[in-house]
Amino acid sequence: MCVPRNDKMLGSELCQWSILADAMSASSASTAWWGVLDKFAAEDRGCDSAIGCLLGLALGDAVGAPLEFCAVDASPQESCADDDRRPYLATTLKDGQLHYRNVRNKFDLKLGQWTDDASMALCLADSLLTCGHYNGGDARVRWHMWWFHGYCNAFRYDVDRRKGQTSVGLGSNVAKSFVEIERSVEAAQRADRLPKGTSHATVVPPVHQSDSNDAGNGFLAHGPTGIPPGLCSLQIHQCNAGSRQSKKSVQ
Repeated sequence: MCVPRNDKMLGSELCQWSILADAMSASSASTAWWGVLDKFAAEDRGCDSAIGCLLGLALGDAVGAPLEFCAVDASPQESCADDDRRPYLATTLKDGQLHYRNVRNKFDLKLGQWTDDASMALCLADSLLTCGHYNGGDARVRWHMWWFHGYCNAFRYDVDRRKGQTSVGLGSNVAKSFVEIERSVEAAQRADRLPKGTSHATVVPPVHQSDSNDAGNGFLAHGPTGIPPGLCSLQIHQCNAGSRQSKKSVQ
C-alpha cells in the first residue's frame, strides 16, 4: 500500500511491520530477533548467505556513514595521525566502540545507523520475499514508503531529528520517480480503478517512465544486496527486467 504522505498514524504502524512477524509470533516470547535469523541461517545455506549479505551491507553502511562525503585521502593513516583536521576512523576500538574524529555526518545519524543504501536494499528484499518474484510496482511503492514514513530505515520516524524525521539520502532521480508514483495512484483513484483495500502497487508502473539519460549509480548502491533473499525464486527474465529498470533511473 502506498501510504499517503500526511497519514502519520498509518506510517507509524507500517514502520513496526516486519517480514519476520510470522516467525516471531510462532516463537516463544523470549526468542530474540537474532535467534530467529540464526535459526533460518542454520537450516538453509542460501538463507545464511542472504542474511550475511544484508547484515554486511547494514554494518558497512553504518561504519562509513560518519565519514560519507569526506574527501578521499590516499595518505597512510599513521602519517596523518597528528592532523587534527583530518576525518579519521581509528583502527582500534575505544571503550568497545568505533572511534571517529572530525566526522562529516551530513545526515546527522547516530553511531550504528545506516543510510539510504541499506534502507532501499531492505525494501527490495522485502518486496522479493513478499511477492515471490520481482515486482517493480511493489518495490517502488516500498521505496516511496521508505522516504515518507521511515519504512526500513535505521531510526523509523523520529520527531527529535534535526535533519529528516523519516529518512535521509534522497537523490534527484528518486524524487522524480516518487512524483510519478503519486500521479499514477491519483489517476487510478479518479478513474475508479483502485478499489478500497487494493495495493497501490497494482497501478504503479514497474519502471520510472523517464526519457532522460541521467541514470546514476543508485542501483549499484541500493539494489544488489537486496536481491539475494529472493534470488532463488527469480528467473533470468526477471533479473534482466531489474537490470533494465536500473538503467532507467529505477527508483
